Amino acid sequence: MTHNDRRFNELDFLRGLACLAVVLFHYVSRGPRGDAAGSWLPGVSMPALDSITRYGYLGVHLFFAISGFVIIMSTERATPRSFAVSRISRLYPAFWVAAPVAALAALFFHDTRWQASVSTVLLNLTMVPHWFNAPLVDAAYWSLAVEIHFYIAVWLILRLGLIEKIDWILLAWLATSTINTLRPSWPLIFWLNAQWAPFFAIGILSYIVRKRGITKLRLGMALLALVLAVVNALVEARDFGPSMQLDRSPWVVAMVVAGIFFVFSCIAFRVWQMQASPFVAALGLLTYPVYLLHQNLAYVMFGALQPPPHYAGTALLFIFAAIVLLAWIVNLYVERKVAPLLKRWLNPHPI
Repeated sequence: MTHNDRRFNELDFLRGLACLAVVLFHYVSRGPRGDAAGSWLPGVSMPALDSITRYGYLGVHLFFAISGFVIIMSTERATPRSFAVSRISRLYPAFWVAAPVAALAALFFHDTRWQASVSTVLLNLTMVPHWFNAPLVDAAYWSLAVEIHFYIAVWLILRLGLIEKIDWILLAWLATSTINTLRPSWPLIFWLNAQWAPFFAIGILSYIVRKRGITKLRLGMALLALVLAVVNALVEARDFGPSMQLDRSPWVVAMVVAGIFFVFSCIAFRVWQMQASPFVAALGLLTYPVYLLHQNLAYVMFGALQPPPHYAGTALLFIFAAIVLLAWIVNLYVERKVAPLLKRWLNPHPI
């Protein structure tokens, strides 16, 4: 496989789409509703857009599918050490900047809603604060913990020399997810990502099918993953919709999930391929830092500005522009400069 074959512009585009969906969900649907204490974005009201963006949280599910594709691809010719170093240097530097920035902004603007203690921030820097029963500095970071658990599982597969058995491991994972769907178990959800396995699975299967071809087993697993993904997404919408004051159509949820699987099927069979472009490249570079910075920091900035209702939407637009600018700075000076140094420090003599 050539270097160009390994750059999937479609995935960069999907990253941007997923990030935008999540941002719009938090800015147009979730933020204005807030919680029992009140709105997090008072004055923001876009009913027409809200009817669409309330499904934007499914962008996280799309992220999981992308991760499945990318991570299984990254295991090629990787050692357990090089895989771990690659993941650490990719995720942690930007996160080590973004999490403290969000906490410091809340402290600077005296926004008690989002303030966090020093110990909480330090535990969050591990990216697995839930291991220590610590709250998240930013609620959007819950998905990073899911990703870390997935990376640990893949590292173990590499460490045990089982990567060539990935089809059977994936089948066992989907079987575990099936058991959890029928009878939810917190340990299976917490440690084995049983709820999210179908989304990671379709990404993994898409890459395997693209490289090695389709088999009856892989087709069966894809269909099982689709059913599990739809069922789990419907349960999620039912259970969390009321607490978020968001009504969601089960038909729309099912169609969006099915759309994710359809898109990855198109990638698997090379039906959809995108040419490189500066726009797509920018999406690939900025998606992660934008995701890290977009939620609590924006809420804090909005609270500090306290715009009148007729300027609330405009203020939010300028805040998002500031978030993108900050994300570009993080990418330029942290991801591009610090991350390579960290990678060389962790693995000074790569094989």
